Amino acid sequence: MTGVFVTSFQLAGVQGTVVESPEKAVPEITILMNYLSVGLILVSDYISKTISNKLTELRSKNLHHPSLSCLHREARREKWTIEFY
Repeated sequence: MTGVFVTSFQLAGVQGTVVESPEKAVPEITILMNYLSVGLILVSDYISKTISNKLTELRSKNLHHPSLSCLHREARREKWTIEFY
C-alpha cells in the first residue's frame, strides 16, 4: 500500500520516499524536516496510525518548516481526508 501511495505522487512530479514500516518512517521524516527545500511531508494512514504520538512530538519541535500532514482514507470508501497538525 505504501509504495502505491508514494508512486501515485511521483507520477504527478512529487518526490517521495518509501519505507517498509512505521518505525522506519520516523528517522526518514526527521531527516526530511531538516531540509529547507522540503515544504510539505505527507504520511499515509498505514504509516501514521501507529506512530501518531511520535509525529506529534516531531511537529512540536519544528513548528515552522515543513508542514507534516497525514492522509487518512475513510473505511469502506475511497474518500481521503488530510489531517493538519
